[in-house]
Amino acid sequence: MTTTTIKTTTMNINLIIESSDLTGEKSIERVQGIKRAENKILYYTYESGIGRCEFLIGKNYLKMKRTGEADLKLEIGENGEGKMKYSAVGFHKDFQIKNAHINFLGGNIAFSYDIMEENELINTLTIKIWEE
Repeated sequence: MTTTTIKTTTMNINLIIESSDLTGEKSIERVQGIKRAENKILYYTYESGIGRCEFLIGKNYLKMKRTGEADLKLEIGENGEGKMKYSAVGFHKDFQIKNAHINFLGGNIAFSYDIMEENELINTLTIKIWEE
């Protein structure tokens, strides 16, 4: 019989969330959140001006869920591709994700991805999560 040990750590942290896109739109938010690490998977949860955000980040994949005025579900797989569902009042759309990159920079994470609709580039987003 094999025993698996699950190593979990949870802590309250201060985060800086920085995002930018192709249109030049940029935002920086300082938020309080919860970071949980479990078997080389990071979980971040925080409330911001755009809603409640949850990230699950592995070595080669990422899942994000945001609930608020505009809901978002994002899944990026090991091959750098995935899907995104975006819903706001009167607007619901599914997009494809291409060319995703996830970089671990010490205790910080940066990721970028292209948002595609029927093989047309809609936007490119870059998000950085910095621990203060």
